[in-house]
Amino acid sequence: MLVVRSLVDICTYMILLAFLICSIRMTVLSLFVLSKVWWNDVLSSSIQTDTGANLALAMDGRWLFMGGWNKIVNVQELSCDELRINVRPIGSIPCDSVVTALSYREGKLYVGFADSIVK
Repeated sequence: MLVVRSLVDICTYMILLAFLICSIRMTVLSLFVLSKVWWNDVLSSSIQTDTGANLALAMDGRWLFMGGWNKIVNVQELSCDELRINVRPIGSIPCDSVVTALSYREGKLYVGFADSIVK
């Protein structure tokens, strides 16, 4: 049974309720994720990714790296012709924590995690 004693209690319960509603929406939305590839302001391709939101993306030439809530860094190769960009999955790198940042420099991939570790 919920007992409201003051205005502060009412505000606290409203914030908790809003948080629960947002959490449920995030769970439903993250069941199916499509990433879209645009070329010269035209939609060129859609990529179906694993469950979970993509929080980080890095690109270098033809390589595309994506990571997020699913604790996996997906490696894909981009190739393009005159009309379309083709995306070919190369592999994936399992991680111990949620991927929050990606950077690809001089042939090395740097991954930032939610637990404040960079590898």
